[in-house]
Amino acid sequence: MSEPVATANGLHINVLEFLALILNLWFMLWLLHGMGPCVGEHIVQALADNRSALSWMWFASHSHSPPVHHLAHFAMALILFTDVQAQIMGVHLPGKENVGADALSHVHQFPLWGSAITACSQLQGLLAY
Repeated sequence: MSEPVATANGLHINVLEFLALILNLWFMLWLLHGMGPCVGEHIVQALADNRSALSWMWFASHSHSPPVHHLAHFAMALILFTDVQAQIMGVHLPGKENVGADALSHVHQFPLWGSAITACSQLQGLLAY
Protein backbone atom coordinates (compact mmCIF):
# COMPACT_ATOMS: atom_id res chain seq x y z
CA MET A 1 0.00 0.00 0.00
CA SER A 2 1.52 3.36 -0.97
CA GLU A 3 1.61 6.48 1.18
CA PRO A 4 -1.05 9.12 0.40
CA VAL A 5 0.15 12.37 -1.06
CA ALA A 6 -1.50 15.76 -0.89
CA THR A 7 -2.76 17.13 -4.16
CA ALA A 8 -3.58 20.64 -5.31
CA ASN A 9 -7.10 19.90 -4.03
CA GLY A 10 -5.90 19.21 -0.47
CA LEU A 11 -5.31 16.09 1.60
CA HIS A 12 -5.75 12.60 0.21
CA ILE A 13 -9.17 11.08 0.96
CA ASN A 14 -7.54 8.37 3.12
CA VAL A 15 -6.04 11.03 5.39
CA LEU A 16 -9.43 12.76 5.62
CA GLU A 17 -11.07 9.43 6.54
CA PHE A 18 -8.40 8.95 9.24
CA LEU A 19 -9.15 12.43 10.56
CA ALA A 20 -12.87 11.56 10.67
CA LEU A 21 -12.10 8.43 12.72
CA ILE A 22 -10.05 10.48 15.18
CA LEU A 23 -12.75 13.13 15.53
CA ASN A 24 -15.35 10.44 16.19
CA LEU A 25 -13.05 8.83 18.76
CA TRP A 26 -12.56 12.20 20.47
CA PHE A 27 -16.32 12.79 20.56
CA MET A 28 -16.99 9.27 21.87
CA LEU A 29 -14.42 9.64 24.66
CA TRP A 30 -15.98 12.99 25.61
CA LEU A 31 -19.46 11.42 25.77
CA LEU A 32 -18.21 8.48 27.83
CA HIS A 33 -16.38 10.82 30.20
CA GLY A 34 -19.65 12.71 30.74
CA MET A 35 -21.41 9.48 31.71
CA GLY A 36 -19.12 9.08 34.70
CA PRO A 37 -17.36 5.97 36.00
CA CYS A 38 -18.56 2.52 35.09
CA VAL A 39 -17.82 -0.99 36.29
CA GLY A 40 -15.28 -2.54 33.93
CA GLU A 41 -14.54 -0.76 30.70
CA HIS A 42 -16.37 0.50 27.65
CA ILE A 43 -15.91 -1.19 24.29
CA VAL A 44 -15.75 1.32 21.45
CA GLN A 45 -16.07 -0.06 17.95
CA ALA A 46 -14.90 2.25 15.17
CA LEU A 47 -16.61 1.23 11.95
CA ALA A 48 -15.09 2.51 8.72
CA ASP A 49 -15.13 1.61 5.05
CA ASN A 50 -11.56 2.83 4.54
CA ARG A 51 -8.96 0.14 5.32
CA SER A 52 -6.07 2.61 5.26
CA ALA A 53 -7.67 4.83 7.87
CA LEU A 54 -8.40 1.83 10.09
CA SER A 55 -4.87 0.45 9.83
CA TRP A 56 -3.42 3.86 10.69
CA MET A 57 -5.30 3.73 13.99
CA TRP A 58 -2.72 1.12 15.04
CA PHE A 59 0.27 1.52 12.73
CA ALA A 60 0.41 5.19 11.70
CA SER A 61 3.56 5.81 13.72
CA HIS A 62 5.34 3.88 10.95
CA SER A 63 4.00 6.20 8.25
CA HIS A 64 6.33 8.49 6.31
CA SER A 65 3.46 10.90 5.61
CA PRO A 66 3.68 13.90 8.01
CA PRO A 67 -0.11 14.46 8.19
CA VAL A 68 -0.73 10.80 9.03
CA HIS A 69 2.11 10.71 11.53
CA HIS A 70 0.90 13.86 13.34
CA LEU A 71 -2.71 12.67 13.40
CA ALA A 72 -1.58 9.36 14.87
CA HIS A 73 0.25 11.16 17.68
CA PHE A 74 -2.87 13.20 18.39
CA ALA A 75 -5.02 10.04 18.50
CA MET A 76 -2.60 8.37 20.89
CA ALA A 77 -2.65 11.45 23.14
CA LEU A 78 -6.46 11.28 23.23
CA ILE A 79 -6.35 7.66 24.29
CA LEU A 80 -3.49 7.96 26.78
CA PHE A 81 -4.67 11.09 28.57
CA THR A 82 -8.33 10.23 29.00
CA ASP A 83 -9.71 8.92 32.26
CA VAL A 84 -12.20 6.75 30.36
CA GLN A 85 -11.48 3.04 30.59
CA ALA A 86 -12.16 1.79 27.08
CA GLN A 87 -11.09 -0.84 24.63
CA ILE A 88 -11.05 0.60 21.12
CA MET A 89 -11.47 -1.68 18.14
CA GLY A 90 -11.40 -0.80 14.46
CA VAL A 91 -13.73 -2.79 12.23
CA HIS A 92 -13.87 -2.62 8.44
CA LEU A 93 -17.36 -2.15 7.08
CA PRO A 94 -17.42 -2.67 3.31
CA GLY A 95 -18.70 0.36 1.42
CA LYS A 96 -21.75 -1.52 0.11
CA GLU A 97 -22.80 -2.21 3.72
CA ASN A 98 -22.08 1.31 4.94
CA VAL A 99 -25.58 2.57 4.20
CA GLY A 100 -25.77 4.61 7.42
CA ALA A 101 -22.82 6.80 6.47
CA ASP A 102 -24.21 7.17 2.96
CA ALA A 103 -27.60 8.22 4.29
CA LEU A 104 -25.97 10.83 6.55
CA SER A 105 -23.59 12.18 3.92
CA HIS A 106 -26.02 12.49 0.99
CA VAL A 107 -27.90 15.56 2.18
CA HIS A 108 -29.57 16.14 -1.18
CA GLN A 109 -31.00 12.63 -1.17
CA PHE A 110 -31.84 12.60 2.57
CA PRO A 111 -32.30 16.25 3.67
CA LEU A 112 -33.89 15.41 7.04
CA TRP A 113 -32.80 13.19 9.92
CA GLY A 114 -36.10 11.28 9.59
CA SER A 115 -35.47 10.50 5.93
CA ALA A 116 -31.97 9.17 6.76
CA ILE A 117 -33.43 6.95 9.51
CA THR A 118 -36.06 5.65 7.08
CA ALA A 119 -33.30 4.74 4.62
CA CYS A 120 -31.15 3.09 7.30
CA SER A 121 -32.74 1.55 10.37
CA GLN A 122 -29.28 1.24 12.02
CA LEU A 123 -29.51 4.98 12.71
CA GLN A 124 -32.75 4.58 14.70
CA GLY A 125 -31.18 4.68 18.16
CA LEU A 126 -28.67 7.44 17.45
CA LEU A 127 -29.09 11.01 18.61
CA ALA A 128 -28.86 13.84 16.11
CA TYR A 129 -26.21 16.48 16.84
